[in-house]
Order: sequence, then structure tokens, then C-alpha cells
Amino acid sequence: MATYIGTGVLNTQLGSDPNNENATKIGLANLADLDQALTVNGLADIQKAEGGITVDLTGGSATKFVSIAIAQSSAVTVLIDYEIYATDGTDYQTRSGTVNVSAVNKAGTVTGVAALQGTEAAALSVGTLTNTFTAVEGSADVLDIKANAASSLTETTLQIKFAMRVVGQSPDITAA
Repeated sequence: MATYIGTGVLNTQLGSDPNNENATKIGLANLADLDQALTVNGLADIQKAEGGITVDLTGGSATKFVSIAIAQSSAVTVLIDYEIYATDGTDYQTRSGTVNVSAVNKAGTVTGVAALQGTEAAALSVGTLTNTFTAVEGSADVLDIKANAASSLTETTLQIKFAMRVVGQSPDITAA
């Protein structure tokens, strides 16, 4: 069973029992409009999901947006559905996708990697919006995930909105 962090989670129950522990969960962040029922792998009645966690970023600087505590002698896999958003009040830019994060903690040494899953989607009214993700050891037994976003705009807003799916062990997760 997976654990989901953030408010952007879609649920579909197997059968009609809402207390079914075998529910299939699909995590999505910032879903703008899903007002109709969908079918995913033959399962219907998916509910609309919006939101996620929002963290302000500093343009051109690797900014920590989430920290994951990893117990010693263990491994963690997290998928982060995200949107990087920039605006100067006149023009708008967005870049979205999913980042896979895998990490291990061997005797107090945390090693992790963040890699894009597939291709990002980008919508820009003008200019460019780029981003790279990094996973670096933070404080003891903690992996910090950072976004290094840069916009061609003189942005008044630059932020990441995200929701997380944890595969396997459920670590302590803290948004920056």
C-alpha cells in the first residue's frame, strides 16, 4: 500500500466498500478540472483532486522544497508530481512532470538520486522556464530535495506545487 503526501490524491475503491484497505490510489497534484468520472484500468468513480503543497523558490538557486527522513539500514522511493510556476503579473509560465527519488541510508550515510520520469510538459506565454532537481544529504539521516528553477521573466512569483507518493516504507516527510 502506498502513502500519499499532499492534498492532490485521487482515490478509486475496489468494489463499493469505502473502508476497503485494498483501494487503488492514484496521486496527482494540481488537477485543474476533473468533473467527470474516469475509468483507469477498469476502475471507475475517480474523484476530483486539487491542491498539493506550495513552496516559494529562489530563481537560479537550488532551493530545498522537501526533506525526507530515512531510517538507518533502509531504502525509500518517492514519486513527486509537481508544477513549477512563474509569473511577472503579465506573462505566465508553467512546467510540470514527475520526479522519481530513490534513497538509501547505510550506517548514517544517506545517498539519493532525483530523476525525471518521462518528459516534462511546459506552457509558456513568453520566454523560457527551466528547472533541475537534485537530491542531497541534509542533516543526519535526511535527504533534501531541491529545485533549481530559472525563468526569463522578472518574476514576482516563482514556486513549486507538489504532491508525493511513497512506495514501500513510509518515511517522515517535511515540506520546506
